Amino acid sequence: MSDTLPQSPDQALPAELAVLPLRNTVVLPLTIQPLAVNRPQSTEAVNRALTADRMILLVLQRGDDDPPTEADLRRVATVGVIRQMAKGQAGLQVLVEGLARVQVTAFAQADGHLRASITPAPEPTYPSLEIEAYIRQLRELTDRALSLATGIPSDLRPLLASIDDPLRLCYVLASMLDMKAEDKQLLLEEDDLLVKVRAVTQSLNREVELLALKGKIESEAQQEMSDQQRQYYLRQQLKKIREELGETEGEETQELRRRIDEAKLPDHVAPTIGREIDRLERMPPASPDYQMIRTYIDWVLDVPWSVTTEDRLDPVEARRVLDEDHYDLEKVKERIVEYLAVRKLKGDLKGPILCFVGPPGVGKTSLGQSIARAMNRKFVRMSLGGVRDEAEIRGHRRTYIGSLPGRIIQALRTAGSANPVLMLDEIDKVAVGFQGDPAAALLEVLDPAQNNSFRDHYLEVPFDLSRVLFITTANQLGPVHPALLDRMEVIPLGGYTEGEKVHIARRYLIPRQLQEHGLHEGSVEITEPALRRIIAEYTREAGVRNLERQIGTIARKIAARIAGVRPPVEEAATDGGTTSSHTPLSMVTEARERIEARVAGETAQPPAPGQADTSSTSLPERWTVDRDEVPRYLGPPRIRSETAFRTSRPGVATGVAWTDAGGDVLFVEATLLPGGKGDLVLTGQLGDVMQESARAALSHVRASVAMLGIAENLLRTHDIHVHVPAGATPKDGPSAGVTMATAMVSAATNITVRDDVAMTGEITLSGLVLPIGGIREKALAAKRHGIKTVILPELNRQDLDELPAEARDEMTFVPVATFEDVLKAAMPAPSKGSGVRGQGSAGVKGQQGSDM
Repeated sequence: MSDTLPQSPDQALPAELAVLPLRNTVVLPLTIQPLAVNRPQSTEAVNRALTADRMILLVLQRGDDDPPTEADLRRVATVGVIRQMAKGQAGLQVLVEGLARVQVTAFAQADGHLRASITPAPEPTYPSLEIEAYIRQLRELTDRALSLATGIPSDLRPLLASIDDPLRLCYVLASMLDMKAEDKQLLLEEDDLLVKVRAVTQSLNREVELLALKGKIESEAQQEMSDQQRQYYLRQQLKKIREELGETEGEETQELRRRIDEAKLPDHVAPTIGREIDRLERMPPASPDYQMIRTYIDWVLDVPWSVTTEDRLDPVEARRVLDEDHYDLEKVKERIVEYLAVRKLKGDLKGPILCFVGPPGVGKTSLGQSIARAMNRKFVRMSLGGVRDEAEIRGHRRTYIGSLPGRIIQALRTAGSANPVLMLDEIDKVAVGFQGDPAAALLEVLDPAQNNSFRDHYLEVPFDLSRVLFITTANQLGPVHPALLDRMEVIPLGGYTEGEKVHIARRYLIPRQLQEHGLHEGSVEITEPALRRIIAEYTREAGVRNLERQIGTIARKIAARIAGVRPPVEEAATDGGTTSSHTPLSMVTEARERIEARVAGETAQPPAPGQADTSSTSLPERWTVDRDEVPRYLGPPRIRSETAFRTSRPGVATGVAWTDAGGDVLFVEATLLPGGKGDLVLTGQLGDVMQESARAALSHVRASVAMLGIAENLLRTHDIHVHVPAGATPKDGPSAGVTMATAMVSAATNITVRDDVAMTGEITLSGLVLPIGGIREKALAAKRHGIKTVILPELNRQDLDELPAEARDEMTFVPVATFEDVLKAAMPAPSKGSGVRGQGSAGVKGQQGSDM
């Protein structure tokens, strides 16, 4: 309300006014009311009133229709005058003063707003003792309400006391009370002053009762807070009394202190937990911090501070376990055996930080499990793929709701040991987010000089991680943080040769898949030729993951045929009169019918005299899958050797590359475009480094056209287009330099590159071949594609010692120092008159083969 009361109008009321419909609001005469106007029709009505005599008709609207109809508007309304108006973001803000009550005779639309014809409706006032009594009661109730309410302006009491007119006092109090709009409208429409005063008295009396009840509730709340303080004081006294009497503590506190004794906490941890238990004891269970402290104590007591497993320090036994679980991987096995041997002699050697790097499917994760079994330790795996939050490693502060320790402490709690084998899988997939860099948080975890006092943000006490044997895995080292990589001992795990895959399949994969598919060990035999065909024609990978899937497919199909599912071929295949080992459909159907009869409770007929009972022997005891039968289980071959086809025309050279999934073979194509200016066109989604290698290769070829026998103006009048197929796959790196240069020379001389030769190496402007990495992966990839000769830089000759014996025996490796040596080994001797130098590649191959 305003500080001043409205006065009765001294001017005559007009016969027609603009209408301002009000929703859930009634403006009473002789009162002042602020209103928010945001409807277009209402805004237009306010503007019309401001341009005239500022008078407007304030009418209560039923419902929320916009615009309202005549049926929605009440016929008794208040004429108001606009005292103030301001424009806001949501519309107009107006302050209106109620003048008098009127009767609406008609409504009409005019110029975008609603107008009404009105007639005065004066309100009769007459004095009476009953009205006077109600007025006195109203004043008493008003004084009581003002004394109970808070935040009331100090000048409101004398303002209300100065009102002598009963009608005005009635309307002013009604506008201040929390009355419904419908009740205010009935008050406006009522002609009897006594009824109006009685209604306002009832509403004011109800408001006084509500204020009294509110004050009582606030007083009780204040009393409750005082009671809590009083209870705390009494609990402290009770604690002292119990100490004097020698009485024991509560059961919960006893249990926590017993767990502290059993946990054998370090000296720097026990005082911290003791203080937390003291706080918990002084705190009421209903307190919000009670459960938070209890959860923290439980976490600290669950962490294995002093619980360790006894290491198996027998290097011979550990080597036997590793050989039993994994084939080859000599470097890893030697490193673990060396660690155990030194630990056996020294006793307090800190655990190494090993990093297994290799393509998928070579056994990095399973190798960690074998190491834990060999050392008699618990094994816990923690995947870091996609981790973006530093708190995942170090934990959250206890001030956050729902906070927990980091995943390192959680893994130790899961292991139940302070010296497990903790594998951090996919460390190269750690990402940086706005929550911090998890790789930076791992620096302390994986540093043997610092992790003896690792501090988790949730525990807030240091934990010794030096007893943990950390093993990390990665597909590539590029994304790994350099400082993090410096703290780890990198052990590369290359791909497997075909012979190694056969051995792994027969020793590990086939028995495991037979067990997983409910087949007895030895019931299925996959011959070695069949395995080699699966490896060569159905899988092309560095590891053995897809090979195991194909073996699982064969096992499933055999299990389905044993269960009676219709085989793809109804009758047994025959070859030269010899029946295949597969069961004919009639035998499988008969066995299935016998099983169904037993399930249904039927009794099988006994066999006739002289006839053997074949109910248990109708299925073969052993299933043999030979090379020719592989397509019956796996379908037609999916992988075919395409090297000869791809290199059948000039301008195509075969290169070998290293990828995250191991090595792979790529074909570089080059062609000359007549009518050009010697420009270089590169396609195949090549990276910046690979594009620079292509430019360097072209520059060397142009500088050596005379020596290479290429026409002098050929590369000036032709553009050269270099394309590396599989354009959807990004490619980068310098190791394809000699391959691109060879393809350019082949296109320029129209001489086809040998289809059994693949090459790798970086080329310089002077024609030197620089060393590259990934020789093992590239050599195995070439072998998988049937390539017999691999050209590699001379400075990588020592890397050949790391290759498997199978690859060294079956392939020829030609170390080269210059690009001319590459051409000798890769391109056959040119025909007479071609202009290319006449060195044959056979002599190069034989000479280099002898150097092996």
